[in-house]
Amino acid sequence: LDFDNPAVISESTIDQSSFQLDPQLTDSLVSKIPKSTNLKPEVVLITALALALYDWRKIEGFCLGLESHGRGEKVPNMDVSRTVGWLTNYYPVRIDVDTSQSLNNFLISVKHQLSEVPGDGLGYGVLRYIRQSPSLNQTPPIVFNYLGNLGSIASGRFDGLSMLGHSSRDDGSEREYHLELNVKITGEVLNCNISYSRAEYQQLTVNELLDYIEKHLIEIIDLCTTNFQAIYDPKDFPQANLSKGDLDNLLDQL
Repeated sequence: LDFDNPAVISESTIDQSSFQLDPQLTDSLVSKIPKSTNLKPEVVLITALALALYDWRKIEGFCLGLESHGRGEKVPNMDVSRTVGWLTNYYPVRIDVDTSQSLNNFLISVKHQLSEVPGDGLGYGVLRYIRQSPSLNQTPPIVFNYLGNLGSIASGRFDGLSMLGHSSRDDGSEREYHLELNVKITGEVLNCNISYSRAEYQQLTVNELLDYIEKHLIEIIDLCTTNFQAIYDPKDFPQANLSKGDLDNLLDQL
């Protein structure tokens, strides 16, 4: 990433900017699109981010740190019901941007790039920190976390999970990444928040990136609700053990 002012990032220098989607667009993203296109909100959001980074800094490929809650059913028979605390799943993934593709095809490309990660990244911590694989010794410049629909837990004393803000972290600690994108839904409204260091970026620069993200997100939602053309891959049917040729032949018969 290019910076307004390259610097060591201290938590004491962190600021935030954000935008919101209206309830109708939010409902399309989290309810209608997954049902009609089988695309998760995370895929749509990361696609919008990738296109925004290209418009913002002409970035054609980048390493993204993906963070999510660690209580999903990603490991069969793993019971976490008696655990207490904030469990997090984190792993890096490379996203390549091909602006020669149509928006429809690039959206599918991002979906497939994310699906290439084995086991939703659960093995990353073991490979990097226990086996110390050299190829994984990297720090993504951007961290993305889709928190989903927080519903009622984001009200009252949690106040929209404000503990995720910089006030929950020691001001003297340093960040290894440069931008942190947190997306959550509260009160039927999607909130997209970027935290950044004012030692590195001016607010105007970050707001420009946010404008691009919002622009592309609205474009993708419009595409997916009006004229999305699905392109299937064997990875879309993991239980079927199909080759690309098998799948093409099957689709030709439908």
